[in-house]
Amino acid sequence: MIRSKQGWHLTQAYDLLPDVSNNREHVLHFGTSGTTPSMDALYALGKTFGISPQMTRAIIDEVINAVSGFSTQCEAYAVPAENMARLIGRMHLLDKKGVH
Repeated sequence: MIRSKQGWHLTQAYDLLPDVSNNREHVLHFGTSGTTPSMDALYALGKTFGISPQMTRAIIDEVINAVSGFSTQCEAYAVPAENMARLIGRMHLLDKKGVH
């Protein structure tokens, strides 16, 4: 994260994927599922890369657990509530059931 005069913001990630839509932004897509993949899409990606369904689930759980602690980290660094709400709203968090 980075702080500017407008508050806290997620830092930019560069060179993840080319901007094929020419939106002038950096994006991360999950296969053909876009930026908010379903659980089925995540399992399909795991299969594509030779990852077992059990390991895929373990990876998904690890990411969910890490992202679930985001608000705690914001509080630890005194990120104002309005900035935290805006950032979390952009994250499209998955819950344990795979709903996004």
